[in-house]
Parts: sequence; C-alpha cells; structure tokens
Amino acid sequence: MFDHPDGRSPVLLGPVDLRILDAVDRATTIGSVAERLDLQVADAADRIGWLVRAGRLTRGGVVSPEPQPEVVPALGNTAPEVLVASPSVEGDTGRIPVYSVWDEAVGPLLSLGMLTASARSWRSGSLSEHYDIRRPETASSLLTDLATRTGPAVLLCSDYVWSLEFNFEVARRAKAVNPNLVVIHGGPSAPKYPGDAEAFFRDHGDLVQVIVRGEGELVLCELLEALASSLPDLDPERARSVPGISFRDGDAIVRTPDQDRISTLDDLPSPYLTGEFDHIAPEAWVHAMSIETNRGCPYGCTFCDWGSATLSRIRKFDVDRIASEFEWAASRQINGMMFCDANVGILPRDVQIAERLAD
Repeated sequence: MFDHPDGRSPVLLGPVDLRILDAVDRATTIGSVAERLDLQVADAADRIGWLVRAGRLTRGGVVSPEPQPEVVPALGNTAPEVLVASPSVEGDTGRIPVYSVWDEAVGPLLSLGMLTASARSWRSGSLSEHYDIRRPETASSLLTDLATRTGPAVLLCSDYVWSLEFNFEVARRAKAVNPNLVVIHGGPSAPKYPGDAEAFFRDHGDLVQVIVRGEGELVLCELLEALASSLPDLDPERARSVPGISFRDGDAIVRTPDQDRISTLDDLPSPYLTGEFDHIAPEAWVHAMSIETNRGCPYGCTFCDWGSATLSRIRKFDVDRIASEFEWAASRQINGMMFCDANVGILPRDVQIAERLAD
C-alpha cells in the first residue's frame, strides 16, 4: 500500500502489480514486460496504464520513430510498444488528439474518414489550433500514441451492429491508458430515441460521454469547437448549443434539438480524395471499400435505419466526385467497392454511375 500522488486514498497493489514493478528495473517495453512475466499483452498494458496513473511508473517515447504498419494483429493481443520506467515524469502537453479506430477484421470505415476530413477542413482548419486530428487508424496505433501523451483526448466511435462491441473494447482499453479520454458515439447503432439513449448511458458508464444523432460531420465539428476550452470536462452550457447530441450533465441526460440534414453533400470533403486513407495499405480493405453516391430515402421501412428518417429527400454527391473516388480505388488496386446508398438504382443517373464504374 502507498499514498496516491494526488493525495487521494491510499492505493493497494496486487500481486500482478508487484511483479510488474519488480520487472521494470530499467526502460523497457510493455510487450517485453508481458513476455517476461508470461502475461497477455493487453492485460499488461491495462495494469501498466493503472500504475502510471498511480504514479508508480512513467511512460516515455515510442521505441522506434519509424512509422508502424497499419495492418497488425487483432485488438485482443495488441498493446503500445512504449518505453516504461520509474519514477514518474511529466508527459506531453500539446494539442488534444482526436482518434478514430477501425477494426482490422472489417477494414477502414468511410464514416470515420468523413468525420476526420470534415473536422480537418472546418472553418479553414481552425480546429487544428486546439486538436491533433489523426487519420483513421488501428487500435494498436491508437494505444501506442495515447500512451505517449497526457491530458485530454477524444475517441470517435462509428457504431454499427458489427462494430459496437469492438468500439467498447477499444474505449475500455484506451480509458485504462488515459482516464481523460472523451468517447463520442455516432452511427446507425448509436441510439436516437430518448429512452434508448438513457439506457445506453446507463449500461456503458464512462465508455460514453456523447451520443451524436443522424449525420455526424457538422455536429462533430460544432461539438469540438464548443468544447475545446473545457475538455476533458464537458461544459454543459456550451454543449447545449450543439444540435443533434445527447450528453450527461450530472445525473441528467440532456438531449439537444435535432441537427438539420446536410443539404449540399459536396460541401463535405471526400476522405479518399483528401488523403485520409492514403497511409493505409490496400489489403486492409478486407472485403471492399464503401462508396456513397447519395443519402436519404423516400420510404420508411422498419427493418432499415433510413426508416427512422421517413420521407427523407434524396441528396446526391456529384458524379465526377464519385468517379474520382473510383479512380482512387483503382489506382491503389483496392479489392472491391460497394455502394452504401439506401436504394442503388432508384435514380436515373445511377446508370451513368454504373457506366463510370465499369470504365
């Protein structure tokens, strides 16, 4: 047992913690500690993160300054290869990092690239004064970078049926490394209705700070702008000014008015054409890369996420932009492309788009 460095209640070390402290007699890596003690790498990373927060260890820089490959083993057995040693010293004090993570079993997500590209271009790049907006990356890449920083950080989770549990696992591990992480959820599986949102907050605790409803690009930019001066705390008055979100204010769940749908989709930068995915190897797209040619649907089918936006007007991306995204994929020999429109073929111009794709 020892006194916590921040003056809080004394901290009790467990057997694994003592073994780790005995093993770290000089600068070493989390992976080396795990191997030496016959621990799972992820478990060693969690405990080392806790020991750093308790003031028993300190994190240094990344072992190698060279870029790490983007296609790495699955989340379950990854951890940041970061130097750890004792005693504790002060770490990074730069801009607030904004992370977005894709599952290597699925491949990079168009939704995350749309978010980071929009945030990067917002008001001529003004968000970059406060934030380090990182390109979509793997869980290993996030944990490696996060371990070298102190202070607040932001994680963007694009929730689908097949990504929700992955996102919670990433958030849990990242929170273990940095409790000041603010987790923002959005996407089709992020709850839209008040009762569902309250249950989402209740069931997932500190793995959810904000839920974004509907299209996320503009909402995210306005949210980051509003909260830049208060993170890791969410200033409730400033958060209330952002439409399209739900968040906690003490014990209450606050739901702001809906954000208007984006009327001119071409105002949103294409992540394929602006470099958000240029660092990722083509084979990372395990199945295919996603292409949006339009948004919206005039129908209200209950089995479809668009059914929650009944009688929605179809808004279109420019055909030349879409064709340029085809060319980007072809030039990189991406495995395939798939449309994520609600109804491919509903518009006469879809024939033209198919012909451009064939070309």
